[in-house]
Amino acid sequence: MAGKQTTGGPTLRKVSKGELWTRRIISTAVLLALVAGVVFAAVKLVGWVSGMLSTEQVKATQSSVPKQATIGSCEPSDLSVVLTPSSTALDQGTGLDVGIELQTEGESDCSFNTEDLSIKLAVEGEIVWTPTACSSSWARLLLLSPGQPWSSSISWDGVAYVDCEAAMVPGPDNEDGSAGAKVPAYAAIGMYDLTASVSGEMSKEHRKFDPVRIEIR
Repeated sequence: MAGKQTTGGPTLRKVSKGELWTRRIISTAVLLALVAGVVFAAVKLVGWVSGMLSTEQVKATQSSVPKQATIGSCEPSDLSVVLTPSSTALDQGTGLDVGIELQTEGESDCSFNTEDLSIKLAVEGEIVWTPTACSSSWARLLLLSPGQPWSSSISWDGVAYVDCEAAMVPGPDNEDGSAGAKVPAYAAIGMYDLTASVSGEMSKEHRKFDPVRIEIR
């Protein structure tokens, strides 16, 4: 009697639920790790590309912005000053207004401090008025451009000044015969020169302009 034949081959083992969950957890962890790696690489790539674009944009912006030119001081030899008095013939004790026109004849913009502009009224070398040296509000820094003159004006009251102070003379006596109070002295009768000159702190140059003759009668 023939015996029972046994078929050879691997024997299948039933997987327990615990092992199944373990495999699922491991598979999920591996998948998450792969996804995280891909995301990290993508973020790094985006950051690198953004950095390159930003660098190129900065370079382009810097190259497109024009550099500001340095503005130097005006050379006295390039400056022109014109003085225009309201009158060239005055009665003694009468004041006048003086118009001032200043411009550069150079080829580029330049800065000028009005402290370097000197205006004087003098007779035979005796100065009776120096407004640019005595007025605290006169000093200012100007930006001059070729062909664009700067204009201003100053006023003189007809009084003779010594070192920015009005010269004083005795006034009329009082009714009781005592000496009266001193009063400002008006500029004496004569022919005066109204002059302008400029000096440069950088170059130490000095330039004088033709005087304007003013008669006080």
